[in-house]
Amino acid sequence: MAAADITALTAHYATPSLWWAALTAAGASAAAAGWATWRTREARLTKTIKTARTRHKVRTNAKIAVAAGSMWMLVGSVWTPIGPRAGMQLALLGGGLAIAAPHLYRNRRRDSPLELAEPVAELDAPAEDPRLTRFRDHFCVQGTLAGARLHDFEKVPGGFRFHTELPLNRRVTFNHVKQLEDEIAALYDVPYDQVSVEPPESRSARRAVVTVLTATKAHEREEPWDGTSTYDPDAGTFNLGRYADSTRSRWQIHAPYSGACSGIVVGVQGSGKTGTLHVVASEIGQAKLCVECLAAQSCPQCTPRRFSALWMGDPQQQPFAVWRGRADVTAWGPVSCVRMLSWMHAAMRHRSDFFGRMEWTDHLGRSNTGKGWFDPTPQFPQITGVIDEWPVISSDPDLGPYAVQFALDILREGRKVGFGLILGSQEADVDVLGDRGVRQYLRAFNACVHRSDRLAKQMLSIEGNPEDLPDGIHGVSYLKSLDQRSGIVQRPKHLREYLRPGENGVDVRAIADRIAADPITYDESIMRAIVPLGYAGPGQILSDDDGDWDISKLMPTVAEDDEQDVTDTTARQAAPAIAAPYAAVVQKALQDSPSADVFDLMESTGLSALEVHRAVEALVIDGHAVRHTDGNYAARI
Repeated sequence: MAAADITALTAHYATPSLWWAALTAAGASAAAAGWATWRTREARLTKTIKTARTRHKVRTNAKIAVAAGSMWMLVGSVWTPIGPRAGMQLALLGGGLAIAAPHLYRNRRRDSPLELAEPVAELDAPAEDPRLTRFRDHFCVQGTLAGARLHDFEKVPGGFRFHTELPLNRRVTFNHVKQLEDEIAALYDVPYDQVSVEPPESRSARRAVVTVLTATKAHEREEPWDGTSTYDPDAGTFNLGRYADSTRSRWQIHAPYSGACSGIVVGVQGSGKTGTLHVVASEIGQAKLCVECLAAQSCPQCTPRRFSALWMGDPQQQPFAVWRGRADVTAWGPVSCVRMLSWMHAAMRHRSDFFGRMEWTDHLGRSNTGKGWFDPTPQFPQITGVIDEWPVISSDPDLGPYAVQFALDILREGRKVGFGLILGSQEADVDVLGDRGVRQYLRAFNACVHRSDRLAKQMLSIEGNPEDLPDGIHGVSYLKSLDQRSGIVQRPKHLREYLRPGENGVDVRAIADRIAADPITYDESIMRAIVPLGYAGPGQILSDDDGDWDISKLMPTVAEDDEQDVTDTTARQAAPAIAAPYAAVVQKALQDSPSADVFDLMESTGLSALEVHRAVEALVIDGHAVRHTDGNYAARI
């Protein structure tokens, strides 16, 4: 309006005719109209004005204002009642103010009632930590995270932590912050493994939690354990150790109203894998509940008892030497580990049968038959098998097929009847573990990954990269568990296998003695399964050196020679001393299938491997079944 006014006034003085002045004013009005149109076009392209409806209204109002202003300028320049120059000035100013009046009214200053009140002295805002300011200046002003809001800054032992909230208009998510871990480490000049970016508890993709450890060798800080149980009955967990920010990391023994939880511990030599298994075994073996009130603690004087049997398997005959004779059952050697698995398998099937027919009353007083979930109690204890160096068994050409099948069945069926497996391995490949299903079930609840190859990240579904973990620091790992914090470094509690001269405290040996002094009491279904297989009592050692059991106990005995076909029943040895009580069940299963191997019969009948072998041997000797050269069985017609 001001530019058009000055242009029209100058035209009146510079031109002899009012019509020339009018045309000049019209030209100025056209220039203003072009400028206004261009501005509304920029607003449309840059989306400064948010909605299409609002942008259309702005453009329409601009056109109306420019057209009205142009006509008013022409009229005011040519004809006014008080003279051309003064009339033109008044017309231009009056018309311009009339057009601007709605805008001026809408944006008039409104005094808030608070401004009329007594002035209150403002408190000085606390000074922001310079470490947070450095992050903001580097990433949030013009960097990748421009516009992000930083909040909840707090100091943690050895460093600090804060939360980020990402703006929507920048199209950045949690993964963009995760990719900045190396840059964050460079910003604070710390090792890259001392920076962790993880999702918040809500798992929102717009938010991230950044932890930076600025202390030198922050991960080498050990946390000694006094050996006291940290079992939490409400969650079914114990404290395995601590995360980088010093919060507790948890391992789940059982899921309440669900069943037993299995797990896997992976790591190369010297990474702390066996040490973690020692801590896990020590906590599981010491976990207790009251015989009467369980976890309610409502008894006048509770009587706590162990509720999880500890069956330790050591195929390498070295890492678990401290547990030999002190665990509830110790399997010493690869063959004995398979024997221990066969005991667990048989006990699992017997308890499953018992639970399927079990009559019980719920808290509402309703009578029920059959139970589809399991909570451990001293009366019905959980059985947890812990086997280190699992590939020694799974990779054996003779033992592997049996061991892997036993493990797969226990992992697949044992949770609801209180059976779990915890396996230790240097790798997580399927070729090493023996079966994809074994790995899938092991990682479902607990997976502790020490330093190992990069593939373990995908194979065990963890967020951190175990290949980047610092070398030479015992125990540093990533943990996939109930905490859902597998992207931040954690370290298990420090517990020596044996105390060294001059050291005080508790070691694994002391805890093993403590566990041995409080043996588990098995329920009837377990005893009916394992006593016929050779169970002699608490602390039993199954050793490959005993010679009273070998893998042939799981195989049909066949007298092979070059001149006789293996299907000839006359070449077979005598039936075992113990008669096969399930021969009729196995015979029916064979009649329903043209050909079946031992594992097929185990699945169709629900029997253990030992029971199936005894039954099928009796059927072959009696002439009711035949064994083919490929190892499969068929009913003899």
